[in-house]
Amino acid sequence: MSPGEFSKHILNVSEKIVTNKPSFSMAFLNSSLIETKAAAVLVPLIIKGEEITIIFTKRSDTVAVHKGEISFPGGMLEPDDNSLMECAVRETVEEIGLDKKQITPLGYLNSVTTGTGFQIFPVLAVIVKPVLYKISQSEVASIHEIPLVELMKPSNRAEKKLLFNGHEIIDYRFNIEDITIWGATGRILHSYIKSINDFL
Repeated sequence: MSPGEFSKHILNVSEKIVTNKPSFSMAFLNSSLIETKAAAVLVPLIIKGEEITIIFTKRSDTVAVHKGEISFPGGMLEPDDNSLMECAVRETVEEIGLDKKQITPLGYLNSVTTGTGFQIFPVLAVIVKPVLYKISQSEVASIHEIPLVELMKPSNRAEKKLLFNGHEIIDYRFNIEDITIWGATGRILHSYIKSINDFL
């Protein structure tokens, strides 16, 4: 499969694995999203010729939590957000300055929960070029575009079992040069790549 064919195949698969509605954990079924600390992130894909890259942000040292970590753009659901998808798009526009018209959401990926009680809903999206960033310096230290093919290489991935609050969990890590992706972002990325590989 040529690089161009691979990129087209990835996009076709991505459209198949997303859903129109977010997946909820049992803890969220009987309460409102605002009360249960719901958040949404965008998993932004850029088509660069025959290559697909994903946009990540490095969180600033002035944010309240997860300082300096690599993450997807996103944040807490606000009362004015009409949906989790709208939240993910709004936060992306605020954090990295993309034009809303450049963002084409494909749908929801599997949600993940954090040890601090948040449930994060990832929205997969295609970003229309040209991509011009305007960073919110209070939230974002830097932006990183990483080729999907590099993230899919087993040599750039690692799994480690950890004990958290008396429960064993798997920490999925991606190491690309001097960048380490882990935590909730690592789990979202692992789930997305696993879904892609299931179709390959």
